[in-house]
Amino acid sequence: MLINFTMSKNGIGQAPPANGFTFGLYDELDALAASAANDKNGLVVFEDVNFDTAGTFNYTIKELTGPAGWILDSTVYPVTIEVTATDISGEFHISVSYPNGNAPNFKNIRQDDLFGLVEFPELTFDEPGTYHFTLKELSASGGGWVVGSDEYPIVITVIDDGFGNLVATADYPEGFPGFVNEFLIVPAKFVISASKRAIGAPLPAGKFQFGLFDKDGILVSTATNTAAQKSGDMPVDNDILPIQIQPVTGGSPAATLNAHQFTGSIVWTPTPVGGVFAVGTVYTASVALSPKAGFTLDGLTSASFSIDIPNTTITYNDTKLLTIVFPATVAPPVDIPVDNGIIPTAIQPVTGVTAQYNLDAAQFTGEITWQPLLVDDKFAAEETYEAKIELTAKAGYTFDGIGDWETLFSINIVGATIDDYDALTQTLTITFPKTGPDEPVEPSWSLTYTLTGQSSLNYYALPTINNWVGYDGTQVVDIPMDASYNPLDFELWVNQPGTDPQNVFVPPGSQVPFDECETGTPSSGVIHSWDWDGSTILICGSSPGQPIAMMFKKTGIRT
Repeated sequence: MLINFTMSKNGIGQAPPANGFTFGLYDELDALAASAANDKNGLVVFEDVNFDTAGTFNYTIKELTGPAGWILDSTVYPVTIEVTATDISGEFHISVSYPNGNAPNFKNIRQDDLFGLVEFPELTFDEPGTYHFTLKELSASGGGWVVGSDEYPIVITVIDDGFGNLVATADYPEGFPGFVNEFLIVPAKFVISASKRAIGAPLPAGKFQFGLFDKDGILVSTATNTAAQKSGDMPVDNDILPIQIQPVTGGSPAATLNAHQFTGSIVWTPTPVGGVFAVGTVYTASVALSPKAGFTLDGLTSASFSIDIPNTTITYNDTKLLTIVFPATVAPPVDIPVDNGIIPTAIQPVTGVTAQYNLDAAQFTGEITWQPLLVDDKFAAEETYEAKIELTAKAGYTFDGIGDWETLFSINIVGATIDDYDALTQTLTITFPKTGPDEPVEPSWSLTYTLTGQSSLNYYALPTINNWVGYDGTQVVDIPMDASYNPLDFELWVNQPGTDPQNVFVPPGSQVPFDECETGTPSSGVIHSWDWDGSTILICGSSPGQPIAMMFKKTGIRT
């Protein structure tokens, strides 16, 4: 059976010339089985590869030759061809796969002394199709280069080789992208100068002309002299002293002063003990000034100098000695140990209320972690909660030196206990009293049924009905209850048409004995009764020929 299979060829730096490269298909014995060349888009097709028998055939593909100026790709791509007999007619099924994952894509670099290469990261195409791109130059690093404005369209065609392997080739409709950038030289400028001196008479401006010649003796430029200039330094006119020299308690004294137009060496009085300024001391700096190049201190007075430090006095004399008397040093601000450890009661857990996760006390704040974990950030009923609060002292306060934490911290909640304080992490642990039960609501009807010859039942809050026991005109309902229930907690109410009042409370076993009601042999025409056998509430009602509604409720029941 003859088959064709396909691969691609990619040129780096130039589109690969049609038929410029040849490729060989080698069998397991490294014998050449077929050869092919690329087309103008880089597509390579091995045609009419013949298989006579079923089996697995392992081949390799190599690049054999290429045009001058190109670097051949030495990659060897393995390819596996599976030939399977499909039926007795001798037809074969062919599949082609590549152990390295993708169909071969040989890359060749065009060598050229005049051109550099631009190579983008490899693109991946998951579906056959035609993909259009535009290549532009975006920027250039460094000055002098002009960014090109050319744009080159690129068309990538992705095909299926017939065996489920995608092969990509490139077409360049307007030619292979080739960008040319111009480097613009920015001229350098320099002023050549000389001095001119006159002896015996003043030097007038423009009296003499001078010429500048290049190495070949050609005159490049001419200039004339100016009049003679008087030389001398400029008086200091920026007399602001740097505030960094101010004495600060605990700080090191500055040995020098560096202003904009002068410098100075400093001697401190009194001498700082141990090389640091003490608290509550008036220090004087005696600064021997030196002008910077091009400046002079002549003509300066005490009023010439200033420093942006209140209550500082400055004296200057003609010996170029500047005396600065600073205000007394002060003690640095010191944080005060927290002495108000009252925890706000607003963080107390309350059933159904959203928990607070932040605490704001008088001298500190805190972030709260609750245990056990909350559902929807709300406190549950009848639960004991623990709060771990990571404390942070407010400005001007510190937890260092607070002393006995059990005495410091308190919370005005009955039953709440402050169990622990971790000084290292500043974490306070508080256990709160158990939250209360759900808030009670008005008692609700639990059971309603109507006797009209047929009986219907709507049952809401109490346990499921066990059974109905039918008698002539009489219905008995068994309702399972916990044995600890007190029958006095239950009531039977009757709405009896034609009877005033309409709602009548029926005590246990009233009107007729319960056993008489249960046997269906009442002594009166209308009966309703109930009883408690220690484990079950028994309700009996009968209404021969008359509708009667009976409702049973537990007083104080929660919904």
